[in-house]
Amino acid sequence: MIVAVNRLTLKSLWVLPRFLRLSGKALKQAKNANGNMSAIVRNQDFKYFWSFTTWQTEEDMKAYFRSGAHLKAIKRTSELASGLLSTHREANSIPSLSKAHVWFKEDPDSDKSAMFLKNKKN
Repeated sequence: MIVAVNRLTLKSLWVLPRFLRLSGKALKQAKNANGNMSAIVRNQDFKYFWSFTTWQTEEDMKAYFRSGAHLKAIKRTSELASGLLSTHREANSIPSLSKAHVWFKEDPDSDKSAMFLKNKKN
């Protein structure tokens, strides 16, 4: 089983309605995706949004990541977020949210998978 933990930092509260629309559709997609075992989103101070998902296989996770509402949301990330951190790891069971959060903070590879977004100038 694969556990994926992501933290997105919103640029401002002004983008919150758009973010909630997109993330709601992506969450619905995740819950119905092949191989999904759980999908939860939590917010922290209306600025940081955490997603915790578990997948039967890494291929299932990647298929979700690269399709549908999630792909559409990812393409809009630079408009809505100032940062996105992501990590995933294998597990034998679905961890508690607090355990997944600890894994995220302790993961030495999380720096390598960090994506900091810059404002695009047209």
